[in-house]
Amino acid sequence: NHGAFGGALKIGFIRAHQWRHYLELQPLRYFDRDLLPHLVHSARLLTNFIHSKDNIPTTADSIDHYKALAFVPNVTTALNAIIGGHARYYNDNNNNNNSQDKKKMVLFFDVSYGSVKKMARHYYHDDNQVVEIPFQ
Repeated sequence: NHGAFGGALKIGFIRAHQWRHYLELQPLRYFDRDLLPHLVHSARLLTNFIHSKDNIPTTADSIDHYKALAFVPNVTTALNAIIGGHARYYNDNNNNNNSQDKKKMVLFFDVSYGSVKKMARHYYHDDNQVVEIPFQ
């Protein structure tokens, strides 16, 4: 999907090129010394931004929020984790509570991202659980 919704911002494109160049100069240095600290720094900035009021970092209790954040390589991976987790949660809870009469459904518009449709059909095997709504 690269470019399907427009090109990358110029500053982002330039910065990504700079990082690739830096990595290629000394890959071992990058993976051994640089990558993890930069990922941790980015995770903390993002967590503070998400869990803040007016972008002011939250109190020390936000340390729990750091544990709830995960970076993924792309949006498809993130959606797969969310949809799969949702299916496992509700399937497990239905099986454990013997409440098969409670029907869980997934609804999406027919203009949805193709991978979402495939994931929904994969995780929710019963055709009656997946409902595609026409968008007019």
